[in-house]
Amino acid sequence: MTCSSFLPSVSTSHNGVIYVSDTATSTLFAINAKTGAVLWHSAIPNVLSAGAGRGAPTYADGIIWIATAQNINAFNARTGDLLSSYHVGGRFGIVNPVIAGGTMYIDNSYDWIMAIPLKKIVPQIRL
Repeated sequence: MTCSSFLPSVSTSHNGVIYVSDTATSTLFAINAKTGAVLWHSAIPNVLSAGAGRGAPTYADGIIWIATAQNINAFNARTGDLLSSYHVGGRFGIVNPVIAGGTMYIDNSYDWIMAIPLKKIVPQIRL
């Protein structure tokens, strides 16, 4: 994994796994915090340019949520499989989704503040 020095990303961790994106390749990684081994990596879809995934991923309900470009992407936290890429519009820069009560709260570079039900992003989610 090579991370671009001029487009850093923010990591998050849950249960011994670090989730971080490589902004140079628009790839999301899950890394074992003890060993440093890459558990999985997945391409972040629908990016406008390299540098996608600069904000911190958020872990909730077994899913890694990350906002990039104009989309909110949901990945299975265990396997890295893409569950959904939900088009919101606007533009997400370095934003960190907050999840509470089955709702994602997020803002974007256009100063939109949104409350989006998780079931709207991933209809098959069990809350």
